[in-house]
Amino acid sequence: MGTPYIRAVATIELLQQELNKEREARKAMELCYEKVQSILDNRFQGHLINRIRFHLKRHRDVYLSKVRRLKLQEKKNAQAKDEAKRRSMRVGRADELTQEIERLKTVLTQRNDEIEQLCKMIDSKTD
Repeated sequence: MGTPYIRAVATIELLQQELNKEREARKAMELCYEKVQSILDNRFQGHLINRIRFHLKRHRDVYLSKVRRLKLQEKKNAQAKDEAKRRSMRVGRADELTQEIERLKTVLTQRNDEIEQLCKMIDSKTD
């Protein structure tokens, strides 16, 4: 009874650590981006700064889209694994049912043979 609880607590702790790590990485990225923007505001002006800002924003957006894409890919991989597992379970269950059907067919043919023999015996005694 205690083992599933301990596993759940360990899983929650692991997920919490992973979430904190992701939050820190995100905060570091945002802080770095803000710092670069403030330095650019203080030191540069004009067309150059606009071009630098444009490229910084573009790189940031590309980075975020890559992160989203990687997470989506991981999610798809996990779903594919689950689907493959379910499929193998269905195939295994189908094999079990096929074996059971074959067994029942043999039992049915045996019973039909018995009935035929009994019918012959009844017919031979009534004659």
